Amino acid sequence: MSMACIFTPIVLLIHRLNQKATLRHAEVFLTLSLAAGLIFSCPPLRYVATMIHVDSPALLFLGLSIVMILPINSDKKPLVFEKLQWAGCFLSLAMFSKQSVWPIMPLIIASVMQQQGLKAGIRFLASALLTLLLALGIMFSLENGSESFRMIWQLPTHQSVVTPAIFAARQLLLAALPLLILLGILVVFLFFRPEPLDVSVKKSAYLLLLMALWMAPFAIVTRMRMGADVNHLALPCYLTLLGALTLVPSMMSCLFNSESITSPFLFSLLGTALLATALSPYLSQSCGWYLWSHNSHQQALCYEENHLPRTYFPWQIYSMLIAEGKLYHLDDCLRYESAAGWKRSTDSLRKYFPEEPFQIALRPFGAPSFIAQEFHYRKISSSPFLKNWELFQKNP
Repeated sequence: MSMACIFTPIVLLIHRLNQKATLRHAEVFLTLSLAAGLIFSCPPLRYVATMIHVDSPALLFLGLSIVMILPINSDKKPLVFEKLQWAGCFLSLAMFSKQSVWPIMPLIIASVMQQQGLKAGIRFLASALLTLLLALGIMFSLENGSESFRMIWQLPTHQSVVTPAIFAARQLLLAALPLLILLGILVVFLFFRPEPLDVSVKKSAYLLLLMALWMAPFAIVTRMRMGADVNHLALPCYLTLLGALTLVPSMMSCLFNSESITSPFLFSLLGTALLATALSPYLSQSCGWYLWSHNSHQQALCYEENHLPRTYFPWQIYSMLIAEGKLYHLDDCLRYESAAGWKRSTDSLRKYFPEEPFQIALRPFGAPSFIAQEFHYRKISSSPFLKNWELFQKNP
């Protein structure tokens, strides 16, 4: 599902480029293979594509919104009103999915106004705000309003800085290095292109790269906070990827003769090689192979459906929700609340814990459990039904 989220805007981008200049199937395959190769070569994008995380829907909705407003094949024609509405809705859903998307909103609105005029910008903004208010209204009606506000605003803003800025900036630069190398190759090839690059394609690529540059400092700041991981650097990397892919078809037309019979074969061969090269290092790692062949969420769901609900999976709460119909505490949320100086009442804690006594199961290659440490659970022998998992039991 996460892979589908990250690829859907890419497919839409290729579709829009195909409307501008018809692409052959082999060229589409090469572009998608190149995208997959870059995703698995870039740690933040690989994290988002292979894990269950809020970054996946955030990139999905943001990517759809941006690709819909790109000036590809616009010819100065105004965007269809319905298309403008959908782009605004998708932007709001992206901001609702992850707070770190918010800083890009003024840049997107300014882009719509610059391309389509003030009236179109106001329509886009109105659609975005209405969708956001509707989403917030639904959330506040389903959950306690003050609790929701604390989770989406107060808790993130009260997290301490634990990672130096220079480390976060260096991590972003290294993560984006494959994307920057491709971008440099594209610029060199397109500079020596016999025919000038299409103006609308060039503007679209510039816009995406400008957005990536704009979001880079915000990504670094969020990466510095407690609880942040490499996924917080995914947004500028994803925008850079979209910007590079916008130029790829133009480069392929430079390299290969469109009338050559061997070009499709070369495209397919190169695409397959890129895909294999990107996947091999990841799958050869024990952690990567385990996550692909032994999905921890699937294991937790299978165990919950076939055993008594006396085992608590603090990192796989959605599996427990599917199996039992009950939502429990996520381990990291309690950790962040404690770090921010908030303590839940005993009733609030017990309300979202399984019935006692219960054991705590931690996934292989996973982080330690804050709940196990806080409530004095000790490690016991593993269950034959959960091989390689760590089980914890409360001290008597």
